[in-house]
Amino acid sequence: IVCVVALSAIALTIKFRNTKTMVFAQPFFMLLILTGFLSISIGAVFYAVQPSRGTCTAAAWLLTFGYTVELVPVLVKTAAINKLVQSSKKMQRINISRRVMLLKVAAILVLVLVFMICWTVLDHPTSQESRVLKRDDPSIVERDVKCGSESSVWRLVAFSWEVVLLLVATVLAFQSRNLMKQLNESRSLATMVYSHFLFMALRGVFTIFYSYDTFPSSAASGLFALNYALDALFAMVIYVFPKLIQAHKTPESYSS
Repeated sequence: IVCVVALSAIALTIKFRNTKTMVFAQPFFMLLILTGFLSISIGAVFYAVQPSRGTCTAAAWLLTFGYTVELVPVLVKTAAINKLVQSSKKMQRINISRRVMLLKVAAILVLVLVFMICWTVLDHPTSQESRVLKRDDPSIVERDVKCGSESSVWRLVAFSWEVVLLLVATVLAFQSRNLMKQLNESRSLATMVYSHFLFMALRGVFTIFYSYDTFPSSAASGLFALNYALDALFAMVIYVFPKLIQAHKTPESYSS
């Protein structure tokens, strides 16, 4: 369902790309952000299926790249707008190059790509099987299968990267709180960051409960998949949908 919502939002963004709302929001950056949401939602599907080397690797790639492609364009665009406004207050002329902004996004994506290649080559995510005695009947051995790598450092780095992105987004949202209405995304950005933090905290709770064998990996995978899917959906509702609704209300083309 979330995949369909993301694809529909992409189609609507293309349809309304010439409206005033979308011109200020930068259609290409909006499409990048929605591609990130789509990647997260697809990654959630892979997280929910039977663990294997292919599904575990796909989930890791799609989720890590999804959050990067979603958040980095927002951060680069917001930082550029903040810089423009600060320069105008100092009566300084500055040009914001879309090409430079895209190069910054591309450079960060390349770094994440290098990390994911190293993770896949050196210690690829795969299915890990464990067998434990059933608590209420020690004569029964329970089989548990989950995604994992030999070292937990890889997932820790991926998690830390997401935290860094959200912290930077928080700072930028605070800095842009006084911008003109058409450019001010501080409220939606701050709300989206808050939503991401809540879902991240829930994933942390799931991890703690799972580490104490509170529920099997099959249930944990379902909870994580639902968490990722709802995380993407809520972020789209907060950040993307208001722009699409406004563009639908005022569909006239905008001439700069």
